[in-house]
Amino acid sequence: MPADPVTLAGIGDEAAPDLRGQLAALDAASLSAIELRTVDGVPLSEVDDATFALVARSISQADKDVVCVDSRIGGRAGRSPRRSRTISRSWTC
Repeated sequence: MPADPVTLAGIGDEAAPDLRGQLAALDAASLSAIELRTVDGVPLSEVDDATFALVARSISQADKDVVCVDSRIGGRAGRSPRRSRTISRSWTC
């Protein structure tokens, strides 16, 4: 049985704090996928709904895929998230 192809992705906020810079870095590296953690220094799990929709739309318009949504663990120990969100609800990029 052949293995599924591997998708290489860039960890967005390691290239730039803002989404535009993150997407530009993917283009510069010829990558088609992003691993999201933060946008403008804000963890994806904590952005408001309007920002979340803008991020999803921007990624889709850039013709990129989201292969992973990272979350902070170390900084969250003992605290509950501000808000729970089903991330997959909008990821049809």
